[in-house]
Amino acid sequence: MLTVWAVDPQRVRRGHLVSLATTAVLKDADVGTFQIVTPAHNDLAQRVVRGWRAIIQDGATVLSGTILHSELSAGGTELTFTGESDLRKLNIRITYPTPTQAAAAQTAEAKYSRSGPAETVIRDMIHANVGTGAITTRQEPGFTVTTSQGRGSTVKVATRFELMLEQARKLARSGGVTFDAVQENDNRIILRFRVPEDRSRKVRFTERNGGQDDGNAFSLDAPTVTTVIAGGQGLGTYRNIREYNRTGWVERIEQFLDQSSTDDDAEIKQAADEVLDQGQEAASATFTAQETPDLRFGVDYFLGDTVAVEIGAATITEPIRQAEITWDGHGRTVKLSLGDQDTTDSPDQKLVARIKKLEALARREGAIK
Repeated sequence: MLTVWAVDPQRVRRGHLVSLATTAVLKDADVGTFQIVTPAHNDLAQRVVRGWRAIIQDGATVLSGTILHSELSAGGTELTFTGESDLRKLNIRITYPTPTQAAAAQTAEAKYSRSGPAETVIRDMIHANVGTGAITTRQEPGFTVTTSQGRGSTVKVATRFELMLEQARKLARSGGVTFDAVQENDNRIILRFRVPEDRSRKVRFTERNGGQDDGNAFSLDAPTVTTVIAGGQGLGTYRNIREYNRTGWVERIEQFLDQSSTDDDAEIKQAADEVLDQGQEAASATFTAQETPDLRFGVDYFLGDTVAVEIGAATITEPIRQAEITWDGHGRTVKLSLGDQDTTDSPDQKLVARIKKLEALARREGAIK
């Protein structure tokens, strides 16, 4: 059953909003969005302004976040509130090289550098820059991070004044974990981690089993790189060269990766994996999932989990990157987006990332000359 809480800026729940229509767009390790339409002639709704918060629950908490925009309809009968989920807290903060120091004192370290299990590295970075481990002026009120269980593969971060969420998401993708932040019953906003599961054998959406509705869309793309030749430190015949491969495609597609700034095997492998991930054979699908009591989003499968969908002759087995949930007079519908439909890994953003790397390399080479 849908419950929408109106929450004041101090995270205190002030009551339930009457929902005429509510939509929550959830994104895997990224900022989600929400929209709530409520009657305007309601004392509680009239108290809600920008900076207030909302908690959307359907059994469990689906999303919590800050209201950024409110709008009265032309007829004056409806109020519409829109906002962003609590991962916004990471998307408006940058990484300090030395989180224990103020901005003007960032001279001790060139970069914030850590390595270890993905959950631990991400957790400690966020805790030190946003959570209760940050200096007082940078602590986000009520925001805390769970204790690390050491989950995920080994990753390495080296960051300086970059967006917190962008770095955390990149590490999560490389390390095989995911995360989200929601307001709990004690009014704290808690960042939690989980390890996505491959549920593709059990969670399958086909027309035959009634698991999908009309309006399906999918795309399949060949890889742009299958082999990365990475050059570490050294010159000429003394330079350390490493090779990393992804199999499964009919051709060998090579790309050189300059890593002359380091000779650390783990760091070079992580950089090569990022290139291979960006250039891998891509599949994506968007469709409306037909829920049943035994197959319900948020109960039987979650963001980041791998599921299977049959669209025509194609079977796409990819992680869930986005879920758009709508509650209206007809009940609840869930629209899922799998694989490279993920907006955080869009082709445009991949291109920008590659251009930035080339520009950084050009600057470095220019400085060496």
